[in-house]
Amino acid sequence: MADAKAAKKEGGKKGVDMVGMSDLGGVKFFTITLETPNGDMKLMDSVLEGAAWQLRSAALRRGPTLQSLAPPPHP
Repeated sequence: MADAKAAKKEGGKKGVDMVGMSDLGGVKFFTITLETPNGDMKLMDSVLEGAAWQLRSAALRRGPTLQSLAPPPHP
């Protein structure tokens, strides 16, 4: 069974992929496949946290062009 660290790592990779697709083609809607969670909702949350962190950090580095992709931080 996968752990939260592996799930966040997968999320980071998916986030990098989404940022790249957005930069190249202006894609705003994505469909991705998550392999690590395997049906575990807590691990899926970890994957999405990793992806959201990647999107937020890319938005901060590159300016307002990616702000629309970056979800707001969790409270």
